Amino acid sequence: MKKIIFIMALLFAAFLVSGYLDTDSEVYLISTADELLLLEFWGIAVEETGIENETAVLDQLVIYVQDSGTMGHALLEFRGIKDGKWGSFQVRVDENGKVGWCESKLNGAFPESIHPLAVLKVVETVFSGIGSGTGNSSLNFNTPQDLLILAGSSAGSTKYGGQSGYAVYLFEKGKVVPLDRIEFESKDPWCQIMFAWSEACKATIKEEKNGLFGAGSVESMRNISWKNENNSEAGAPNNIIVLLEEDLDKALYVEYVEENSPG
Repeated sequence: MKKIIFIMALLFAAFLVSGYLDTDSEVYLISTADELLLLEFWGIAVEETGIENETAVLDQLVIYVQDSGTMGHALLEFRGIKDGKWGSFQVRVDENGKVGWCESKLNGAFPESIHPLAVLKVVETVFSGIGSGTGNSSLNFNTPQDLLILAGSSAGSTKYGGQSGYAVYLFEKGKVVPLDRIEFESKDPWCQIMFAWSEACKATIKEEKNGLFGAGSVESMRNISWKNENNSEAGAPNNIIVLLEEDLDKALYVEYVEENSPG
């Protein structure tokens, strides 16, 4: 079945889902203009939910960063074992920094994914490079007035690169490395992390999927296009996609930007 998903609508829906969180703690997470404190976020998530840390797998991460550089909202969805049983968990940080969460039971098989902490570390590292201009010298990205970060899994057949509106990077050995193109064709999900100006994020994703959560094959075709409405500096994208070194074995091919090509 063909779907057209607007990322802005997807993010808005994610925050609506977070509205039914039924457990509010007295814990607060107040980020700074230099740090999102995502490692602390995960520590709070483990403590509050009671999940067995080593069993956790990421479903979705959504973060809105205000133009001040501080976290406006965050929603982390993940699966894991609690009291010997698998469950699904949502942990939210609201605009005041207050943490809330909820859980539900899981039935059936779901795709494998990466541990949330691994993704949170990447997001925190890349964000620090965007904010300070240091640490990731190869990162070519217009400094955003406000920022949307979306991380999750994709599967099937997807091509990244070859478009001027966004840039693709590989997080390799603790740094971002620019890619020219990369293509996946795999039923095993890989992780993708998007960083985008909220005003520039006029993206559509067209997908065809079959059996993503079942035992059958996975078919997915994804086109990503960006519309720049910010009058930003020519040659510098408003949006970047970061892929993880751990998922390279799932790629059909990888083309590095020439100056970073091996050899």
